[in-house]
Amino acid sequence: MSASDFHLFEVIPVDSEKVRGITTKAILTEDENKALRWKSSTGNVSKPLSFNRPVQEVISTRTDDSVFVFTDKQGFVFPAGHKHPINEFEVQKNDLDMAIRIKTYSHNVSSFIVAILWTDKLIIYAEENRFEMELSPGIKDLTFVDSEYIYAWGNSDIYRIRIFKDGPVVFRHLQVHLPTVQNKFQSLKITSNEKVKSEEIKSLQAGRRFILVQTRDAVYSISNSTGDILAVRKTPGIIEVKLSCMKRLFFSESVQMLVLIFEDKIEFVELDLLGKAIKVEWSISCSEVRSHSSGSVSVVYKADDKTLWLTPLGPEEKIQKLVSRNDLQKALAFARHYELDEEIIYKAELKNRIQDKSKTNEPGHFQAVRFLSKKITDIEFFHDLLKIVEDKELKNALIEYIAILVEKEGVDEFVSVPLMGLDAMRKELMKIIQTKNFARLSTLLFPYQNHISAEYQAELLKIIPSKIPSDDLIAIIGMFQKIFEISDSGFCQNLLPKWSSERALNLENEEPAHWPENALKVLCALRKPDLAQIDFKFTGKEYSYEVSIELLMGNLEALNELKVQYGLKIPLGEYMDPNLRSQWLLNWIDNEIQNRHDETGIKRTFNDVVKPLTYRWAIEIENFLLPFMASEKNIPLSAKVHILKLIPSEQVRRQQLLELLEPLSHPFPDFLVEFMKTMLPA
Repeated sequence: MSASDFHLFEVIPVDSEKVRGITTKAILTEDENKALRWKSSTGNVSKPLSFNRPVQEVISTRTDDSVFVFTDKQGFVFPAGHKHPINEFEVQKNDLDMAIRIKTYSHNVSSFIVAILWTDKLIIYAEENRFEMELSPGIKDLTFVDSEYIYAWGNSDIYRIRIFKDGPVVFRHLQVHLPTVQNKFQSLKITSNEKVKSEEIKSLQAGRRFILVQTRDAVYSISNSTGDILAVRKTPGIIEVKLSCMKRLFFSESVQMLVLIFEDKIEFVELDLLGKAIKVEWSISCSEVRSHSSGSVSVVYKADDKTLWLTPLGPEEKIQKLVSRNDLQKALAFARHYELDEEIIYKAELKNRIQDKSKTNEPGHFQAVRFLSKKITDIEFFHDLLKIVEDKELKNALIEYIAILVEKEGVDEFVSVPLMGLDAMRKELMKIIQTKNFARLSTLLFPYQNHISAEYQAELLKIIPSKIPSDDLIAIIGMFQKIFEISDSGFCQNLLPKWSSERALNLENEEPAHWPENALKVLCALRKPDLAQIDFKFTGKEYSYEVSIELLMGNLEALNELKVQYGLKIPLGEYMDPNLRSQWLLNWIDNEIQNRHDETGIKRTFNDVVKPLTYRWAIEIENFLLPFMASEKNIPLSAKVHILKLIPSEQVRRQQLLELLEPLSHPFPDFLVEFMKTMLPA
C-alpha cells in the first residue's frame, strides 16, 4: 500500500464548534437560534429541523450516515440530509440525564441500536426494545464493532457484549492492567497495600481476534480469547487510533492497516491477523490534525477550519467501485495498469449485455457473449447467469462452456432433472473423493439443488468417508455451500454446519500433529448465513449456528495459542472443564519434573508456564502449589525454594519453610539462608 491508495480532498469550510453531526453526504450544524440545519457538500443549507421539545443530543453513525437526534422523551433517526425521520422511539425519563456516553449503530433504515452508558450500568435501545444491565464501576466509554457486538471499557475492565434479539449478554469480561512503556507486562496479584501503575486507556478499537487499546504513549493489542497483551507501537504523542482497510475471509481477518493520528502527521502500520505489527508503511504530514470517523471515511479537521476527508481505497476496492458505477472501460484500464484480475469486469460486461434486450439483435452479439465467457472461469457465476438467459441457443452455448470448465464429457447430466439414486450417487461421490476432482461435485448436484429432500441430503453426508484429509474436507464443505446456498431445504443452515463442526472436532484424533489448527481451517470454511438453532458439543447451551461456531473457534484458538506459545497440547474436553484443566496441568508438571532434574529447567517451567497459566485460568496458585509441595518430589532443594517464593501468603510460606527445614542438617546452603532472612520480621 502506498500514498496513492489514499485520497485527500477538501469539502467545505465549517465552524467545528457548531458541528452536531457529520456524514459522508452532509453536515448537521447548529445556528444561533439553536436550530438544526443540513449543510450539504455543495454548500447548500436546509430549512431548520423542528422538534416539540428541546434537543439534548445529536449523534451521527459511522455505518450508514444516519443521524440520531434525542430530546428528553424521544429519539429520531434521520437518513443523511433528510428533513423527516425514518424512525422514532420513546426514551425513558432520566436515561439521558445520567449518561456519560451515548453511542449509536445503524445499518439500514429499519434497524438501529442506541447504547447509553452510565457510570455503573448500560442501557440499550434496540428498535422497539429497551434493555438494562449492571457493569463494574469505572466504565467510561463504548465501542461498537457491528450490529451484534459492543465493548464497554474503563481502565482495567473490558466487557465484550453480544446483543441478541432477547437482550444483551456479556460474552467475556477481561480485567487487565496495562504496562507502562518502560515495563514488560506481568501478571500481578494486588494486595490492599499495593498500587499497580497502569496506563490510562484513551480509546479502544475491536476486531474479531483482538482488541486494540490506545494509551498516551503506546498502542496495545489484547487477545479476545486469552487476554494476553502485546505492545503494537510505542511512540509518544498519539492522539487517535483507527483500524482501516479491514478485509474479512469468512470467520478470519486478513492483514489490515492501523492508522495512528498525531498532532502533525498520520502514520500507517500494517498488522497481522493476531494484532502484531508487521511494519510501518508510510506517513503523511498535516497541521494540527484531529479526526472524526463516518463509515470508512476519516474526516480530518485542520487549523484553518477547512475539512479534509481521508478515504482508504486499495486498487481492488477501486476496481469494485468503478464496476459498481458501470465505468467498465476505466476499470479495465486500471486493472491492466496494476496487473490485477480482470474477471470481475468481464462478468459485469457480460451480465449487462445479456440483460440489455436491445443488444440481442445486434450483429456480433452472440460472438461477443462467447468472447466474454472465455474470459471468465467462475462456474457459479454462469449458474446464476443461466437464470436470466432467455435465448435457447445462447443458453446451450453457456451450458457447453460450463461443461468444458468442469472437464465434463457431456452436458446431459448437467441439464437432467431426475434425481440420481443413492447407490449411483455413492459411486459418483467416492470417485470424486478418490480423484480429488471436487469441481465435478458442483456439476453432479447442481441440477438437483431444489429437488433434494433433507433426508437425501443427510444420506449424502453419510456417504463421505469418516476419515479424509482436512484439505479435502474443506473443499467438500465449500462445494456443498455453493450448490445449496440458494436452496430452501435448510441444508446450509442446519445439516452442513452441524456435520462440519463434528468432523472438525474428530480431527483431534485423526490429525493430532496438526490439531487444532486444521480444525480451525475447517470451521473458517463455513460461511455466516442466518442459520438454525443447533446445540453444539462443548458450548453448554443452545446458541445460533454463528454464535456456536464462534465459541468453539474461540476455544480452539486458545488451544492453538497454548500449543504455539507454551508447547502444550491439552485435549479439548479437559480444557473446557476447569477441574480437569487444573489436574491436567498438575500431571504435566509431574511429567516435566521427571524429565528435567536440573534447577534451571524446573524454575523455567514454573516461571514461564505455571505462573502465567494459573493467572489466565483463574486458579489460586497457593491452592495449586500446596498439594504439589505436600507430595514427595525428586527435585533440587533450590528449585523447591523457588516454588515457595511463588506462594503469596507469608504465613503459608513460613509453614512450608519449616516443613522443608525439618529433615535438613546444618549448615544450610547459602540460597536457603538468604530466603530464611526474607521471612524474618522487619
